Amino acid sequence: MKLQAVAGLICAVAASCVTLPPRPEAGPPASQEVYVWQNAASPALDEAVAWARPRFERLNYLWFVMRFDGRSPHRASAETGELWRRSPAPFALSVRVGAFGDFAAKGSELATFASSLCAEAKAVAAEAPQFRELQLDFDAQAGQLGPYLVFLRQVKTCLGPTPLTITALGSWLEAPEFPELARSFPDFVLQLHFLSRYDDGFSIYKSAAARRYVAAADALGVPFRVALPTYSYYVDVKGEDDGPVYVEGEGYSKALESFYERRWVHADFAQLTADAAHFRQTARNLRGLIWFRLPLATDENAVTQTGLDRLRLGLPLKDPGLAVTAVARGPGLYDLEVKNDGDIAAKFPREIRVSAPGGRILTWEVLPPCGQRRAAANGTLALACGGYDDRLITLPPGRTVPLGWVRFAAATEVKLETEL
Repeated sequence: MKLQAVAGLICAVAASCVTLPPRPEAGPPASQEVYVWQNAASPALDEAVAWARPRFERLNYLWFVMRFDGRSPHRASAETGELWRRSPAPFALSVRVGAFGDFAAKGSELATFASSLCAEAKAVAAEAPQFRELQLDFDAQAGQLGPYLVFLRQVKTCLGPTPLTITALGSWLEAPEFPELARSFPDFVLQLHFLSRYDDGFSIYKSAAARRYVAAADALGVPFRVALPTYSYYVDVKGEDDGPVYVEGEGYSKALESFYERRWVHADFAQLTADAAHFRQTARNLRGLIWFRLPLATDENAVTQTGLDRLRLGLPLKDPGLAVTAVARGPGLYDLEVKNDGDIAAKFPREIRVSAPGGRILTWEVLPPCGQRRAAANGTLALACGGYDDRLITLPPGRTVPLGWVRFAAATEVKLETEL
């Protein structure tokens, strides 16, 4: 009412008035969900699920992964796929189908898979009334959407009242079959995170592309949700123009070959937060956001739980608070450590230099992941850290790492310099 009165006053005193078009009618408030996509059960996963339940409308558990790339279909069950049995709240189950190939050549295998999937989903629905949705994450190409829809209708027909939905890539939106595919289900999930290479390097989320895809999806007039990333990747490449030869998404577990280069790929979370707000304000048919994936306390490649909470609330993340400190332990003796106080991982300093004005270094020890880069003869100890050989290149949020210690003959003030 106050805004209307002010606007009327402006029109009364102005020479002319311009009538603004009405703001498009918004749809229902966007829900917030999160994928539980870890393969293995653990106490850390139990803790994270308990943390997430009161904060999200629904948890979506990875049920199992199906592959058709061998002589016979192969199913890999995820331990998280049984967590629904302990869920008192509404939940969804996701089935990932990867490395598929030709639909025509696998017709009988798909029919068998559709039948068994329906039978198992019906059993879950009978046991758990809080089962709200079966979601298929199918690795189909944009040119395969016609045959994919035939398969989906088989599943939908035998599934009964349990809602079936699909994930869709932005590249599908331009396929002529996609509008019919989208309108065949209550809604669809537009996946806005995927590893790809651009002129400026690898990325898992591009704002310009995401906004373009959301606008195109909204124009279909079909309810949809968007899936947004909370994670990062390590990517090993041979050269500037080569594709990835190894991708690690849940921790650092593989040594870097001498002829590869390792990249750390993550979303610009400040831009992602702004985009999420933009989607909710402008997309009339947007029904929710799904965050991929639920972070664990042990997860080195995702935002913290506090960070996910801030993303859920539309607040900016706490930037990586990388701090290198020298902690006095005795006369001239200092422990060296680095800590990340932020909500997301931070690039480890490539070099750390330790010195004390007027102080001569007597002895020292350097601990992994760092190594001694230069001798301390000039009164400065230089440590080589992230990005060399197979050593750590990022410091997970909330983590403190000891770097070693140094003893000075006489030191009242220690000087620390870092090079990222």
